[in-house]
Amino acid sequence: PDPDDKGTRFYCVYESPGGGLDGYAAYRFEARWGNGPEGTLHVTDLVSVTPEARAVLWRYLLDVDLVETINAWVVPVDEPLRWLLREPRRMEVTRLGESLWVRVLDAPAALSARTYATPGRVVFEIIDEFRPDGGAAGRVALDGGPDGAEARRTSDEPDLVVEVAELGGILLGGVRLSALAVDSLTLTPTTVDAGTSATATVQLTAAAGAGELL
Repeated sequence: PDPDDKGTRFYCVYESPGGGLDGYAAYRFEARWGNGPEGTLHVTDLVSVTPEARAVLWRYLLDVDLVETINAWVVPVDEPLRWLLREPRRMEVTRLGESLWVRVLDAPAALSARTYATPGRVVFEIIDEFRPDGGAAGRVALDGGPDGAEARRTSDEPDLVVEVAELGGILLGGVRLSALAVDSLTLTPTTVDAGTSATATVQLTAAAGAGELL
């Protein structure tokens, strides 16, 4: 059932020690009784800008009275809640799906806008069959690291050949380069060393936004 059909919507907000509003949660409580309270808490939104805010919001939601089950919609695939629980096995992922799609139109701008886990340089050759003359297709050299990145057009030989659809997944952190290279269908390292070094470099500091249902 649609969680928006269940009960009155409530909100809770996390305010940091410095006075900033660093997160909020929206939820509905569906009351139910059997041999005792068997209520369900439907979490429709949980947004935070710091790990501390997210942990506090989850603590609040887990402490709501008369609740047996919590259903949370559209949370990150790397949701840290599991590791905050005393019994991690109590958390179950019941559905995994996409909630954000990206179609890269300007590859240098998109690659320059992110930060990356380790410093390095990678030359991409991006295949865009739908818009072969567009701003995504062609060779792009990425020099990036934790402090920022610069990507520009180049004529250098590529380290990786990747289709534009997979580039969108890489940018959002939804898939690792090594996973795409396993079947050599969507990403092709030009050498073994190129694939290894590129995978180490192009790990985004921000995680995926694809959704899970807990």
